[in-house]
Amino acid sequence: MDPDLRDLLSAWRGGDLDEARCAELLEKLRRDEAFRRAFIEETRLLGMLKAVQSTQPRWLVLEDELGWSADERMTSTALEQRVMQHIQNVPQAPKIGPWKWAALAAAVFLIALLVFLPRRRPQETVPPSASPDYVAVVVRLDRAQWEAPDGSHPSEGSPLPIGLHRLRAGRATLTLFNGVMLSVQGPADLNLLSVGRVFCRQGKVRARVPTGADGFTVLAPGSAVVDFGTEFGLNVAASGKAQCMVFQGKVEVSLLNAEGHMLRSQLLSEKMAVDLDPGTGRIQDIAPQPDQFAAAPEMIPPALVLDPSYPDEIRKLRPWGYWRFETQADGLFPNEVPDRPPLRAIGPVSLAGPPGDNHSAVFAPTKVEQYLAMDGSWTPPRPTGYAVELWALSEKFKTSALISLTSRADEPNQNHIFLLEINGLSHHLLHNPCLVRFLDRWPPGQAGGVNVFSQRMYVPYRWHHLVAQKIQDRLELYLDGEFQDAARADPDEATTACRLLVGRLKTDLQFNISQIRPFIGRLDELAVYDRPLSPEAIRRHYELGTASRSIPQGTK
Repeated sequence: MDPDLRDLLSAWRGGDLDEARCAELLEKLRRDEAFRRAFIEETRLLGMLKAVQSTQPRWLVLEDELGWSADERMTSTALEQRVMQHIQNVPQAPKIGPWKWAALAAAVFLIALLVFLPRRRPQETVPPSASPDYVAVVVRLDRAQWEAPDGSHPSEGSPLPIGLHRLRAGRATLTLFNGVMLSVQGPADLNLLSVGRVFCRQGKVRARVPTGADGFTVLAPGSAVVDFGTEFGLNVAASGKAQCMVFQGKVEVSLLNAEGHMLRSQLLSEKMAVDLDPGTGRIQDIAPQPDQFAAAPEMIPPALVLDPSYPDEIRKLRPWGYWRFETQADGLFPNEVPDRPPLRAIGPVSLAGPPGDNHSAVFAPTKVEQYLAMDGSWTPPRPTGYAVELWALSEKFKTSALISLTSRADEPNQNHIFLLEINGLSHHLLHNPCLVRFLDRWPPGQAGGVNVFSQRMYVPYRWHHLVAQKIQDRLELYLDGEFQDAARADPDEATTACRLLVGRLKTDLQFNISQIRPFIGRLDELAVYDRPLSPEAIRRHYELGTASRSIPQGTK
């Protein structure tokens, strides 16, 4: 390693350097782009951990040193001027202490990120970031009162970016992009660091962690809770003392030293609780008191409320098939179009909705196969165009197939020509997470094709209206009545008879979960057309549904 970089990292970790060496390294950091990039790469994670895991969070030191807060809106130029003015005004001394150095290094690190990283050229195409600014979305608020310097108040459905969020009172339920559901009870200061890590400076949080998100971590001043697939609560006092209780599964609680390293740890299982005291370095077993922790939200999906004229509006456009999911007999959901095939339920697909109200198909969490398959075939007219329309409510951020069309010509291979799905975090597709995806593939196959993604996220526990259609050689995607994006499909004159699947990408348990992509949530008002729909018709259908304004109800 470069000796200058080694000394700089040593100082970052708290080592002492004399005045001349500090000045030399700061100047090199200020002027040398390659050196600055190397420093950024080496300290990015370390700096984040040091900022949140110590008993006296280092961002407070930076705020005190500069008179600046991360919540303060400031241009990069103004921030640079304030930082450099501070550096120039540092009193001359034989040595700079570790806390002073941490503030200076953090300041230069901020300058490097905000000012010196090269800007994108106007004509340059850059793929979506693997670490987007947004990491969660608000799915429910209960008398929540936010505290934000700019006056912004997140509402239900609002995406939340990385950074500090202060809840003065009430409760907010968030879903992170990895599927973790987090209930926060105010007053609370919550810093979202990533989809897998949050820092609670004070307040009450309760985390429900699904399979696949194991290792989710809640940090507090001088302590941490690491999940092993569970549901737990953490109460953090302003003094830094904390209490943790496990409601299901297991967690590991730890006390941390000033460098954020594990000092002492203990494994907790269901119905165990402990006191965490960073000041004394003790983890003390206590009697569990569930009512002292944030309540777990019981998210009840709202009913899809439609204008009474909605079914007739669909029928006027003469769909090839239309399934309303109002009745089910012998595992069959009837087709509203006479002499057209029903959808057959495979697995525990059921109906939801009280008598007299609109019903919907329910796909509950299960380990068995669960999907709907159309009896018979549909041959979408690819040369002229076709459309698929439905309402969908997902209960989590998770890559899930809504509708897929596979060729009947080679059924064992289940080669797709059409896929409409919702995405969670993806490691194989270049796109931002939690979007709607429309895939057109010709000839039928298991890879390749043309993709269209929505421009905005879907929201768990909220009904969304979706239309994916092909108009000759043009692909279009609509979300909640609004055009999202388009792409040019490969021109072709061919088509094929297809099997229509609902709620699953492929059948047969021999496939892995990424190939199955089972849907968990509710679907309704599925219609397929032998022609594309007009933008006006799509907008009209969305406006006849009031579900986008519905709010999840119920707590426990």
